[in-house]
Amino acid sequence: MRQICGSLLTTTNLYIQFKRNNKIILVTCANGKVGKQIVQNLKNKGLKIRAMDVNEKVHDLVKLYDVDEAVVGDINNPKDVAAALQGIESVLYIPTSGLHNETHSAKVVIDQAVVAKVKKFVMMSAMHPNMSTLLQHTAKLKAEEYLVYKGLTDNLNYTILQPQHYCHNFDIDLVEKLGAYHCFYNKNTKLSVVDVDDVADAAYCVLTQDIHQNATYELSGSSYLSSQEKTDIYNKLTGKNIPCIEVGIEDFIKQIHVTDTYTQDALRAVSYTYGTFGIAGNPNVLQWITGKKATTFEEYLQKQLAKKASLEQA
Repeated sequence: MRQICGSLLTTTNLYIQFKRNNKIILVTCANGKVGKQIVQNLKNKGLKIRAMDVNEKVHDLVKLYDVDEAVVGDINNPKDVAAALQGIESVLYIPTSGLHNETHSAKVVIDQAVVAKVKKFVMMSAMHPNMSTLLQHTAKLKAEEYLVYKGLTDNLNYTILQPQHYCHNFDIDLVEKLGAYHCFYNKNTKLSVVDVDDVADAAYCVLTQDIHQNATYELSGSSYLSSQEKTDIYNKLTGKNIPCIEVGIEDFIKQIHVTDTYTQDALRAVSYTYGTFGIAGNPNVLQWITGKKATTFEEYLQKQLAKKASLEQA
């Protein structure tokens, strides 16, 4: 049994939570790296999900995670969003990643949510959106501001979640393929990290409880590590001796074949900010919401390595 939202997640109280929240929830960008993991987590807790994504592969989530409904649509298109919101009372807004129009996308979804008289709007943003050296954070800050004003003028019940740098950016499959961990910023600068499952747990609590209106929550884990320290932990757990290698940002952009100029500039901004300053957070808010300790980076790696071993044995 797991501790979640301050109580043990048992079959009985899971059923009670589900009965209280049996209305379907719209999750945007559900087929992205973060979206898929959050959708899977919410479905495992019994919530009814309508998954929306511009990618037609969103339909695969019905079979993969037992998603209740899947719709193909563009969050920049008001008509697509209005159609996806039909019959919806709660929205988990996950934004597109690294696109120049992220603020516009948020405004479209927020406006349509107001028209649809949505009862709860949960926005997934980012930790410290006021760090102006990060382009995507600036876009998220403007989106948050718009939501706050809409909450005041249109009585929109909102909650903003600000997750920290995700643990899964240390991709064990890629590390094993390359025989090294490549980072495109100073490998000795420290960053706080958070497990996406912990973020999903927090989203579940916010979506199923009535105490989070007008709140903005920073969601960070307790681990504060450099890329080199993450690599050291991986080596300790696996018995390997892979290196942590710094890759120049221009080389990195070429390696991942990014051609969009905004995304290139956003990556350069990440490289500068993470390499010069790092980013830090505190786990207290996350732990208060979920009622459990935040997952450490070492615990996250242990979980991923065990999952990988299980799949290889199957």
